[in-house]
Amino acid sequence: MNWAGKKINGSVRDIPAAVDILRMWEAKRLGCSLRVAMTHTRTGNDLNLFRAVEHSGLHLDAIVGGNDHYIAFGKLKRRDNGTTFLVKAGADARIVASLQFDLSGRLPAGSLSVVPVVAGCARRESGRTWLDRAQRLFSEYAAKADEADSRPLHITYQGLYDTSSVRDMESRAVNMWLDLMRESITAEVLFFQAGLIRQDMRQVFERHPLTHLFLLEEFPWADTDADARSSLFPFQISLSDLVLTTLPFVARRYWCKAPFNDANRVHVSGFIIEMTREDSCDAAGQNPIMSATFVGGCHRGGALLPLDSGCCTSSLCGRVWMDGAWDARVTAGMKSHQLSVATGQFCAPSKYGSHGEGFHVVGMLCRDAEPEENWGSGREFAKHFGQASVQVSEKQSLLSAANASSFPRLGFLFKPAIVAMLQQPQHADLLANPQGPRSQQCDDMLLGVFSLPFRPVGVGAEVLEELVLWQLIYSAQTFTHHCKCQLRQGAECSTEWTDNPYPRLYAAPAAAFAARFCGVSALLHLSSGVARVVAAWALLVPRGMACGIERCAAHHEAAVTAVEKMDPEVQSRVLLHNGNLLDSQNDWHQASTILVSGEALEDSHVARVTTGLERTQPGTRIASIGRPLGDPNGPLGLQFVRQVVYRTVGSGNAPVFIYRKPGEEILESSIWLRCLALHYRAKVNVHACQARRSNGLGALLLFTAVYMVLDLWTSTGALPRDLALAVADDAPQEDASAFFTKAALVAAILSAMCEPLVNRLLVKRMTVAQAYSEVTFSLVANFFLTTFPTNMLKFPVFEIINRAMMFTDLSPGGLISGWLFCTIMLPVTNYRFRKSMGWEIKASLLYQAYVPTVARDIIYGWARGLANTYLQDTIAPTTFTHKAMVFGLTIWVSCSSAAPLFLKLPFNIYFKPINYARSTGIGSSIMGIALMFGMLVTPYAEDAFAYMKEHTALALGIVAVLIVAIVMVDTWGVHEVHSATSVRDVMQFSERAKPGIEFSIGNKMLVFAKCQG
Repeated sequence: MNWAGKKINGSVRDIPAAVDILRMWEAKRLGCSLRVAMTHTRTGNDLNLFRAVEHSGLHLDAIVGGNDHYIAFGKLKRRDNGTTFLVKAGADARIVASLQFDLSGRLPAGSLSVVPVVAGCARRESGRTWLDRAQRLFSEYAAKADEADSRPLHITYQGLYDTSSVRDMESRAVNMWLDLMRESITAEVLFFQAGLIRQDMRQVFERHPLTHLFLLEEFPWADTDADARSSLFPFQISLSDLVLTTLPFVARRYWCKAPFNDANRVHVSGFIIEMTREDSCDAAGQNPIMSATFVGGCHRGGALLPLDSGCCTSSLCGRVWMDGAWDARVTAGMKSHQLSVATGQFCAPSKYGSHGEGFHVVGMLCRDAEPEENWGSGREFAKHFGQASVQVSEKQSLLSAANASSFPRLGFLFKPAIVAMLQQPQHADLLANPQGPRSQQCDDMLLGVFSLPFRPVGVGAEVLEELVLWQLIYSAQTFTHHCKCQLRQGAECSTEWTDNPYPRLYAAPAAAFAARFCGVSALLHLSSGVARVVAAWALLVPRGMACGIERCAAHHEAAVTAVEKMDPEVQSRVLLHNGNLLDSQNDWHQASTILVSGEALEDSHVARVTTGLERTQPGTRIASIGRPLGDPNGPLGLQFVRQVVYRTVGSGNAPVFIYRKPGEEILESSIWLRCLALHYRAKVNVHACQARRSNGLGALLLFTAVYMVLDLWTSTGALPRDLALAVADDAPQEDASAFFTKAALVAAILSAMCEPLVNRLLVKRMTVAQAYSEVTFSLVANFFLTTFPTNMLKFPVFEIINRAMMFTDLSPGGLISGWLFCTIMLPVTNYRFRKSMGWEIKASLLYQAYVPTVARDIIYGWARGLANTYLQDTIAPTTFTHKAMVFGLTIWVSCSSAAPLFLKLPFNIYFKPINYARSTGIGSSIMGIALMFGMLVTPYAEDAFAYMKEHTALALGIVAVLIVAIVMVDTWGVHEVHSATSVRDVMQFSERAKPGIEFSIGNKMLVFAKCQG
């Protein structure tokens, strides 16, 4: 039982295994009358075995062991009022202990006899003399241990105490002791070897106060030990020497391919070192260090505290080395900065002087630690060593409690230093008050650490969010998996549980240290919707963090539900916040990549969002989907890079405007520290997830315009049967003097209804259901204000061009007509298109796609002429309805012929049969059906207009009713109430709501008819 996981003949033999065996015996009801454990471990571990067995509800009758070179006898009281005999008879075979048990009673009744084994054992006096000496030896150790156990050390420990693994891996308990050592002598970095920590203990404490006995058991030698096993030797070493010489040396010799149960394993406090575990990691000249981060005092009590908590006061705090180079922030002055570094026996020349590198080259040589006759192979190196060796800092020179009588020989005595530090008044005050200071509200916060004036990260009680927070410190992609294993978060553990999820020395395959994705490791998405982009980033970008901020509670809930179904490792890199994105505006500057859903922004928010983005860090990438951010050339402080097409999921293509903040590119961001605080969903009862409201002015203007047109309508002529010719920009009939006015109105109404739908199908590539759900009456009404004026321009312009071409003999008249019309009217068409999509109107974009539009219109005209002739001859329609159907088919064929041509992408890349059949087929069908329907309803529209002209009062009444209806619909709002909200809360909210507000609770709907408020 010397260490956890020890195997004998292939079977594990440690304390947990012993407890399991006893449980198995109990389960099988073997009827064992006597239970005896035989051990070869230290007395402290025998006591741990007794405690573990009792804690499990089982019992031992005797523990018989060796290993300690003294005799020890003990009678340990059990929970069942029985006795467990502890016998340590490892006195070099000079004594025999006899244990006898009477098994006739309810519990075994034992008796212990001691028989000395000495020369001439028949002589009673000789035996008695030796026994007296053995008892005095036992008293010297056992009584001293008992006295030490009665003195508190002012450390409360919770969780796994695992010094048994000190020679094979990191352990939380060992890290705690190293932190205490380093802090007690005010060092910044500490190296300590595993062989000097000796208790071999592994036990889970619910909440256990440590005593001086733990200090004695872990370091069982005198303070002034001649071998300096209780000593720390301080040095002043530059950061450059430490990173370039010492760390690679220690990594190659002590960390890379470290053997099992290696007493020379080196543990560290004050630095986080990541290295590769490749086969060549110990090769000469190889530097296996992948990253080095100085944390100094943030290694506290076995924990890792946040760097911004004030625990690390040096300018060096943070990443200093990465991927074979200094971090960009490290200056020449920082490289030469002298760090206070302490180490144990590693400076002794007798053991390590012959290495000629590493600790010794940078000044870690202790000439006086051992006499010269013990230098051995290090003799020559030590004689020629010319540096200052042991040095103390200004702060360390004031530490009287730790100074040895012969400092050059023994350095600092760390056990007295630790005790003196823990007995300082500030520590005693905190311990006297169980509640602690305001920042330490309860005693449970003393988790594996001694009392501190602030709360550390909860060692032994870490949560997943803390792993996410600390992931920025570690470079290996496997860090999260390793830590989740330690937290028992479902990850498959490949190593023994150590209850220490923040490793100080982390070794991983070289592939785990992948370069950052395009120099970017984090994404912030403003108006993230249901978090499709956020989730995709976390899935596709190695180690990529993604934070989404969405104000709509319904979208946020859908996003959370989706993310919760993803792999736990991916979940740990996704952070979602439900709230107003402008509330976190002051933190945007910490992101390295920002995605803005421009279409989801209200117009009034665009300027504020742009202002916040202008304060981003140099090198930040910003992408706005659907709309530019202010000035076409880029907002103030941002550089416009380019415009690209972004194919959304389910919403078709959208323009993306990409910007970059000029300056040196940032590689890390800490927005996740802020976003993590926003990760917890706000407990707000009522979520306002309502559409942007209109004031009804658009509808009022619409019907005012309709009334004016009706009032001024001419009574001559009739609307042409072939209305679709006018809609398709062909020449109107010559004998219809007022035709273009009526045709423009009817075409405007059809366009206002059809164009938003068609454009969403073709441009955004929505499904029919999605497009239909977005087209509202308010949208159609507002868009009519665009289609009617533009048609009033397009129809007479085409009439003028067409009549002018009639007086020429040019054969390519159609070509010239198409070119002139497109050149003059393309700004109007683009204006109308952008208006139908709800996009920003800019003068620079009015002639967008000029060349492909001209060519497409000419091809469309040719295709329509050929198709019309062919279909008229083939089908030969006779009735008016049949003619309308043939005309719709003509439009469908013409649109389909011109659809896939003249696009920015190469044909073989853009053109996909499925997408073509979907978008072009649906778009052409809708256009053809709409124009066919327009042709069919033209006579009825003519009759309706004539009737309205004759009955003005009726027309005004209908218009007034429609205006009232539209205004009421336009001001209707929908409020979603969180399902956790009580009906009483809803009613209270309704008292403050506007008339006609609709509420939903879960899947049920409550409508409050508050017509008068």
